[in-house]
Amino acid sequence: MNGEKLTPQEISKIEIRELAPEKPEKIEEDFKRRMGIENIEGKELNYKDKIFVKGFDKAMEVNISNEVVLNNFIGCFGKELIRNLGHDKIKIQKANNFIIEPPLEYIEEPRKIDELHKIVKRFKDLRRISANILATSNKITYEKVEAILEGKERDQIKHICKRRATGGRINGQLFLVIYNFDPEAKNIDQFDYLKELNIDDEKKRKIYLLSTIAHEFAHELEALTTKENTETPSQYLDISQEEIIRIMDEYATIVDSEFSSKREKFVSDYVLGRERAGNIKSSLYGDDFTETLRIYFSNANYLNKNYPKRYAFIKKYFPLFNENFILKNVGG
Repeated sequence: MNGEKLTPQEISKIEIRELAPEKPEKIEEDFKRRMGIENIEGKELNYKDKIFVKGFDKAMEVNISNEVVLNNFIGCFGKELIRNLGHDKIKIQKANNFIIEPPLEYIEEPRKIDELHKIVKRFKDLRRISANILATSNKITYEKVEAILEGKERDQIKHICKRRATGGRINGQLFLVIYNFDPEAKNIDQFDYLKELNIDDEKKRKIYLLSTIAHEFAHELEALTTKENTETPSQYLDISQEEIIRIMDEYATIVDSEFSSKREKFVSDYVLGRERAGNIKSSLYGDDFTETLRIYFSNANYLNKNYPKRYAFIKKYFPLFNENFILKNVGG
């Protein structure tokens, strides 16, 4: 890592790799526990034994079906890309628990490590599912813990430690998980790309959920750009790994040079918040890219108006991605 600090996501991946390899079923069980998805309620939708969607019919924040989730996922990226990225199965799941990711000092500094241990002991319905991840299904417990970590009163928290979603691979399967997003759902116009849409809040909540799935899957494209990656790029993209790396280096240049009146830097407040939380620069470029794709599928007009270089980048290098697909099929 060239002396750079590991991100919480990288720490989780290391922990998963270190699980006993002689028991693959135990590895997957422990993997699900560490992602906070041991028990997902609801029916499972199976698409050609390749894509499995579960739990969205039990979502607490929005009324949506597993079928809508599946159709939007395929519609945004296309069947060829999804098939060629090399996963035996893709599991898209909705969990209703809250996942909390404390700042890095809580896993690095002895005093903060001890403080986090005391927090976990204080709340009986708070679980520590990995070194850097806490989980609870109790909204009040979540808010109290978040308030402690932010150093604010409960009614003033910014939810900066809350993990909205995650993705991970295990035993040939890709998991994309959406966690409880009640705070976001109740203040949906905090997202400027949604605020500008002339549609009702329920549709905005659906767009937010579906575009979060797109964000997480887009990290699979970003993963192809790392020099440590041992997998070959998708034939769907029809370019070498070296070319993908060059393209994403070009994107990093755009991030460093393109600014908007919307914020001091980056394409969304989410990326800005991750910078303030201490995430490394390469991780921030990746999140900016995945957030750009989220907006491209949700409100491409907003992206073109405020971040035209990013918009042109997606149009140039990913022409088969379906612009405004989520908006057209849910909100438009």
